Amino acid sequence: MQRMSAYKLNTEDYFLEDFDGDFVLLNAKSGVYFEVSERAADFLRLILDGICPLKAIRALEKLNADAATAAKGFFQNLQIASIIGPQHDVPDGTDPSVAALQALSMPGNFVFEGCDDLSALILADPVHDVDLETGRLLWAADA
Repeated sequence: MQRMSAYKLNTEDYFLEDFDGDFVLLNAKSGVYFEVSERAADFLRLILDGICPLKAIRALEKLNADAATAAKGFFQNLQIASIIGPQHDVPDGTDPSVAALQALSMPGNFVFEGCDDLSALILADPVHDVDLETGRLLWAADA
């Protein structure tokens, strides 16, 4: 039986920025960035809030099988890209709320797209600092 763990962002390799509910994840080591939007952003937000993704997928299967399949594929892609990993200090993730599951079952795509077109530029001009109060990345123009 697979462990129903909570997951966390791999903050050693990735920076996360929230843009009006959608996310951009930047791999600081490779310069590859990922767009996470629509239902995928909703699902990632649940994961980052400590909801067990496997519990959410199983519950979602009862509401919308297609959305559950998309959520499972997205979850697997997050793991393959090493964006998230199990939270070993939190043995069990919490259960998703009914409202969260209903939102995930609504029409919309699980958008998760990786891009490496700017990786050379990103690696040449990396993040210069992080604002300790807000956690926002400070690029050369902000520093």
